Amino acid sequence: MEIHYIELPKFKLENKDETTLDKWLRFIEYAAENRNTELLEMADKEEVYRLATNRLKKLSADEIKQQEYYAREKAWLDARSTAAFFEEKERKAEERGLKRGIERGIERGIEKGIEKGIEQGIEKGKIEVARKLLDILDDEIISVKVGISIEEVKRLREE
Repeated sequence: MEIHYIELPKFKLENKDETTLDKWLRFIEYAAENRNTELLEMADKEEVYRLATNRLKKLSADEIKQQEYYAREKAWLDARSTAAFFEEKERKAEERGLKRGIERGIERGIEKGIEKGIEQGIEKGKIEVARKLLDILDDEIISVKVGISIEEVKRLREE
């Protein structure tokens, strides 16, 4: 058994190949477009298309079958529409989430940058005060009063 997936809009009716598949695709196209003359011509040439044409006429004449067909088609279209709706909602939600995440990241980065800048400024201020005290106080007192390590005070003295 073979299964073929074919996009009918891409099938060209002008295609004159006479494979069984081509003939069935042509039959389906004619039926979809209500081209009864061409359907009857095909039915006259081969028995299988006559049987298919008769079956198609019966199904088309049966109002209940038509309603069932339209209900199936509507359900299928509704399902596609619903899926597309939720896919779009999901895409927009992802975009909003990404945008919020970026904004929050930037805010946090700015806050951390400000904090780090303040800390560096305080440290520079301590170093400046310690430099000014080098010629009047000993290392231990500078370390305690300014709040830097004795090693840092000794390094400043060596500069």
